[in-house]
Amino acid sequence: MTRRAILARLASGEAASAESRAQSAPAGWQGAGIDPIDRWLAMLRKALEQNYDRLDEVVMAMKTGRRKDMP
Repeated sequence: MTRRAILARLASGEAASAESRAQSAPAGWQGAGIDPIDRWLAMLRKALEQNYDRLDEVVMAMKTGRRKDMP
């Protein structure tokens, strides 16, 4: 399809109506399952944050020449 044909189709509104139907979700699915996914992602964010904090401690200990388990 040429650019002119694409522009003509967009100008006629034909593509816009098809696009809106394709992107709409069934009414029963809107919002379903978002809360459990959000809680799971929050748990992962917290775990990753803790892991990065531990990694920072190890790197700092390596830079100073001290082991983490030794005062």
